[in-house]
Amino acid sequence: MRPFAFAGIQTFAGYGYDDGVHIGTALRLTDLQFPYKDYLFLHPPGIAVFLSPLALIGRIFGEQQALIAGRLFTSLIVVLNVVFVGYLVRRRGACAMLAAGSVLAFWPLAADATKSIMLEPYVVFFMLLGMLVLFENEEFASRRRIQIAGLFFGFAAAVKLVAVLPIAAAIVVASRRPRRELFPLASGIAAGFGLIVLPFAILAPANFFDQVLSTQLSRHPALSVDQSITYRITMILGIAREPKPSQAPLALLVFAVLAIVITGVYISRRGRTTKFDIFVLVGLVISIAAELRSPDLFPHYAYLSTVFLALVIAICVGEILQAIALVVPTDSRAQKLRIASWVVAAVVVLASAIALPRSQTVAREITQGSADPSAWMRESIPQGSCVMFDVPTLVIVGDRLLSDDPDCPALIDPFGMWLNAEAHLSPSMADTVDPELAQTWISYLEKADFLVLSVDFSNFVPWNPELRAWFSTNYRKVGSQSQIVLYRKV
Repeated sequence: MRPFAFAGIQTFAGYGYDDGVHIGTALRLTDLQFPYKDYLFLHPPGIAVFLSPLALIGRIFGEQQALIAGRLFTSLIVVLNVVFVGYLVRRRGACAMLAAGSVLAFWPLAADATKSIMLEPYVVFFMLLGMLVLFENEEFASRRRIQIAGLFFGFAAAVKLVAVLPIAAAIVVASRRPRRELFPLASGIAAGFGLIVLPFAILAPANFFDQVLSTQLSRHPALSVDQSITYRITMILGIAREPKPSQAPLALLVFAVLAIVITGVYISRRGRTTKFDIFVLVGLVISIAAELRSPDLFPHYAYLSTVFLALVIAICVGEILQAIALVVPTDSRAQKLRIASWVVAAVVVLASAIALPRSQTVAREITQGSADPSAWMRESIPQGSCVMFDVPTLVIVGDRLLSDDPDCPALIDPFGMWLNAEAHLSPSMADTVDPELAQTWISYLEKADFLVLSVDFSNFVPWNPELRAWFSTNYRKVGSQSQIVLYRKV
């Protein structure tokens, strides 16, 4: 682990942005500033609600401590996800449990989803909790448990709408028995989602719809790279974070082998297929299809499909071992089955050992530029000042997100403001600046005392000629450290 990976900002290459948005929203919530009503937030409010107890730490001990607590808590969630995945396939044997946990834990790009306070681990956490409650002996449990499972699925959707993918898989499985299974599941989902989301949506229904639904559905690609199908498959399988054409044959080969093995195993289970089998297969197909069709595919998006892949691989491992047991003569079956189990376990361990160095490399890439500017920020900016920024994590580590000024704009997601603008484009893809967005920033900077940027004239701020002219008249550069630039209003 690099220095400051827990306490500071995780590089200035985009990795240190999302965690500031997520814990920052929780911090603003403790200050009675509400998403959609008081500031833009492009996801459902679940992460702010679930992290609000940790945000209270920030009100007592400092915002940086809340960020550290959030990162540590997310690490715990990630570990629990691995445990839950293994426990879900316990009926398939120890080798299946080992395979499931290893795939999720050692997926080479796991660090992208688990590096800090990202949404995907929480979506998966509530999804797996729902699955643990939903299934009993790999079939649907009682109506009461189905309803509670739906509640957890609703919580997952309240964190990020990508949870509609496993929810869709559950609905497919439950649709054959509407009164016994589908209705309790749907009512639980509605209750879980509504419990978290409705209080915020009611405060600002138009903004909620615009930011959480309209903007997300209208998003254009934020990356300049051409993400072809083979590019995305290479990333989903964890072969590379930034796939190259030369890696496509390997990715397609692995994908084809997995597809053939999974298809063969499921065909062999005809007549013995459980609802758990169907759920994880449908979840895998739906999640991969969504990742292949999304406007952009970032590595952490594939964390969800990796969970389903881990479960499907575990089912295949258990079925293959069971098939070996059936073809081996009875008198030597136990011994040979033990040998086969050890061979499978050795293969899983070997594959994990091969994947581990790549996982560590990814983690180093993400955290190698970590920095902790907290001391400099506290020294340069008086406490209680109104501070605008391009990267929220910068001001959080310096304990300068929340202001004593009641008129200070409740900024939280400058990048999201670009996506919410009329063109729905990211800063790097936009040819022109939305005049209304630039005017919003002028109004923010008029009320602010300081502006903190991760790089001079960061493109997260919509610098059109009018904003540049106004800014050069009203702000002066007063200091810098590493890549951080500090401006003060004159």
